[in-house]
Amino acid sequence: MRLDGAHERFTDRGGSLGQCEFFDDSSVPLALRLTIAFQITPSKALIWQPCYTEVGPFECTRLEVPLDHSNPDGRQAAIALIRKPATTQEGYRGPVLFNPGGPSVSGVSMILSVGSVLSEILGPQFDIVGFDPRGIARSTPRASFFETDVERALFNAGVGAPPVVKDGVASGVERLWARSKLLGSLAASRDDGYLQRITTENTATDMLSIVRAHGREKLQYWGLSYGTVLGATFAAMFPVMNGIPPRRL
Repeated sequence: MRLDGAHERFTDRGGSLGQCEFFDDSSVPLALRLTIAFQITPSKALIWQPCYTEVGPFECTRLEVPLDHSNPDGRQAAIALIRKPATTQEGYRGPVLFNPGGPSVSGVSMILSVGSVLSEILGPQFDIVGFDPRGIARSTPRASFFETDVERALFNAGVGAPPVVKDGVASGVERLWARSKLLGSLAASRDDGYLQRITTENTATDMLSIVRAHGREKLQYWGLSYGTVLGATFAAMFPVMNGIPPRRL
């Protein structure tokens, strides 16, 4: 199945897939946004339960995956997933997994924001499924290396204006470079072995775990922006599992 024309149908409804780097889930009360990170016990199976019912007919789960896929019995991570279930079982065609790009953009927030639109585009026979990649948002452990919220706030308070180019002269680049080097050094000094496991290849392997946990033989997938790189990586690593080719938007 190809998704040609889906972009036009989405933009006709006021959306822009080409600019969906961030998704607004502000309609979800703040206290609920990270609920599934703390109230759903991770498991090797997809045990769906109602969630975010204040904003729609959603179900959530957390899938336990190896932090290091070459050591399946070692330390584990938990991948947060959400789905808007198919509304008909007649001609049911299974789940379609979405990634909004980034990297580091929340797939759960994407489905909370535009899941109903995506369901309308693809049809009622599909489950619309999003996930927070390892380290991101509701998935755990989270990729956070500040020891306190105060430390994070103090660091971010000095961000300043972004670099600009005027009359062929760039300003602010040195400051951004210095902050980036400092942030990288801080992350390296406080990494307990988790940050180095946050890679495109490991996320693609997490997607394989999601496909298998669904009991499916093929991945049905729609990736936006960096999500197309993730989809291409999956297709290269697991070619026999590739069902829907990622579409670049």
